[in-house]
Amino acid sequence: NVPAIDHTLQQFSITPCRYYRLLVLAADTKSGTSMPEREALLLTVVEHFSHRLMQKLFVCPVVMNMTIVLVVGAEDENDLAANVQVVFKAVSRLMRNGFGFGCSAGVSRVFRHLDRMRNAYYEGIEALRARSAAREARSAMIYYTAAEDDEVENGYDLLLENEITAAITACNKKEASRLLQCFIDRMEDKGIRGYERQFQLQRLVTAILSVAENSGLSVNQVLSRRQDGLFDAVGKLYSNDGLHEFLLEQTAVPVMDLLTSFRRDTSSELVKNVIALIKQTGGDLTLNECAERLNYHPSYIWKVLKAERDTNFTDLVNTQKLEMAKEMLLTTDMTVAQVAETLHYSNVQNFIRFFSREVGMPPGKYKKEHQPSAGRKS
Repeated sequence: NVPAIDHTLQQFSITPCRYYRLLVLAADTKSGTSMPEREALLLTVVEHFSHRLMQKLFVCPVVMNMTIVLVVGAEDENDLAANVQVVFKAVSRLMRNGFGFGCSAGVSRVFRHLDRMRNAYYEGIEALRARSAAREARSAMIYYTAAEDDEVENGYDLLLENEITAAITACNKKEASRLLQCFIDRMEDKGIRGYERQFQLQRLVTAILSVAENSGLSVNQVLSRRQDGLFDAVGKLYSNDGLHEFLLEQTAVPVMDLLTSFRRDTSSELVKNVIALIKQTGGDLTLNECAERLNYHPSYIWKVLKAERDTNFTDLVNTQKLEMAKEMLLTTDMTVAQVAETLHYSNVQNFIRFFSREVGMPPGKYKKEHQPSAGRKS
């Protein structure tokens, strides 16, 4: 939506450029690094971008799908090429010297209008995938080349494949279903048959399975015993409805289910660690301190708490402090003032107000009404 983009640029006083390229940077971390660790690492890298580096970017960097997305602009194509080189070298140097690993970047074609950003992102992703498939050297820039432009009309739709894998990565079943149907319809419209059809379907299935592999998961985990006959089965389905159901339910959904389970389990472990740290410190803890001690980026902890508990760090601390207060009131002989001091309230009245607001009665009354008889003083 060009008018909306222009309005946003004006609203934030951003001057557009004549030419742009988009870079998708992937960190060459050691194998076995989990998805949350990689994302937290990239957020930390972005946090350390220098002012000089930020000035070379058209908009602020974005971390998504375990990559850093950068947009570089210029008034001249030669200056744009130079700026892209400067940005990549600066980020590579930061990652290598500050964090001990290299990076690779998929670079989109030059584009002149910001409504092409989505396509440019997929071009960057495709360039990275081509690097991986060709086993090219790490710590390099790979420029997207539109090989499909030189192919016949029936060429494989790389951009649509990228949209499908993005939807699956986001575990968006509705969007994945729609895009898979679009893929099938386009094959039908182009009259693709025989070996060409089988090739395209097998390539799409491989791309879907790669979503799991790129997250550090095994294909065996995705398809279990179904894997051996998967490629043969998809090539024998000529009903469009049957093909859509197969691609969605037998391929895409198992990948999304595994990703959801993996993310939930990983996130749950992080939440457990956050709660344990809150209890250990008696609630005397900020989000930044928590992130530093657990070796995560604050933004990542915030996202996990929002996604899993629909809460923020401050509210989680207050919830845990309330539970700790109840436990101390009912299981110890501590006075209300002592409980307030243990939980690091600046004065006892603040604690009493907080407790009364959350529980509906002051802590002294709560202790009298709920403490077991055996635990009361005679």
